[in-house]
This record gives sequence, C-alpha cells and structure tokens, in this order.
Amino acid sequence: ILFIGFGFLLKLGIEKNIIPIELRLLMTAVISTSLFIIGWCLRFKNRSFALAMQGGGLGGLYFIAYAAYKFFNVLPYEFTMISMLGICALIVFFAIKQTGESLAFLALLGGFTAPILMSTGTGNFAQLLGFYTILSLGITALSMRFNWRSLQILGVFMVFGVCAGVGFVLEKYDPSQFVIS
Repeated sequence: ILFIGFGFLLKLGIEKNIIPIELRLLMTAVISTSLFIIGWCLRFKNRSFALAMQGGGLGGLYFIAYAAYKFFNVLPYEFTMISMLGICALIVFFAIKQTGESLAFLALLGGFTAPILMSTGTGNFAQLLGFYTILSLGITALSMRFNWRSLQILGVFMVFGVCAGVGFVLEKYDPSQFVIS
C-alpha cells in the first residue's frame, strides 16, 4: 500500500509540476543505474536474467539522454551524442567482460539508432556515416575476438538500410552534403 501511495504522490507531483524535470530525469537515471547494479550483482546466479537487467538499466540511460535532449531541451546536442556513444561503449565493455552477445547487440542497436533519433534535420550525412564507421569498426574488432554473427548482421542491415533511406530522402544530390567541414 505504501508503494502505491508513493506512486500516486509522485504522479501528482509530476502533474502539478512540483517536481522539476531535472529531478525527474535524475531519479530515472538513478533507477536505471540501480537496475544495472542489481543485474551486475546477479550475474553469477542467473546469467540471462542478469544480462536482461543490465541491458534494461543501461538501455534506460539511452532513453534518458534522448528525452533530456529531444523532449525537455535540458542537454546540448554535442553532449548528448557523446553521452550516447559513451553509453554504447560502456555496454560493449560489460558485454565483453561477461561474453554477453545480447548485451552487445543492445549496445550497437542503440548506437546505430542514436544518430537517427537525434537528427536535427540539417542533412549532415558525413557526420552520420562517420558515426556509423566508428560503430562498424567496433563490430569488426568484436568479430576478431568473438563469433557473434548477430552483430555483423545488425551492422550490415543498419548501415545499408540507413544509406538506402538517405538515398530515398534526398530529392536532389548535393555533393557538399558529403564533405566533412
């Protein structure tokens, strides 16, 4: 009953704007980090459940960074992109440490979708392709150590899918869009 009452109190605080957005984002980050820590502590008892908890916690951090930039305009674009790349690298680190292919898949899926979600509409395709090159090099490095085919397939489909989508989106070709400035 106490938990339900606390939930209603929290909902009321959000609806009446008593709790500022920064505090809401911070609370969500603490909950996501707690999920990851619980998953990390359970990694020897129940491996698949622990990986799911870690993925959920760190995946939550992706969404917090995205929401803080896109919906609430609390974080600047550059910081958010660097944060998302850092979260991706952190998840890959823990995936390597635990030999967790599903965790690495989640990290790279988030890494490939981050620039699409964060798109400002400026049409800077060189930056997008540069970001994808970094992720593809990461997949190549992982492929040298592990035989995780799902990551290779994800990389191929995301890069070619986005490039095909970019081709359909462009109404006219402008070479200046593909020059790094």
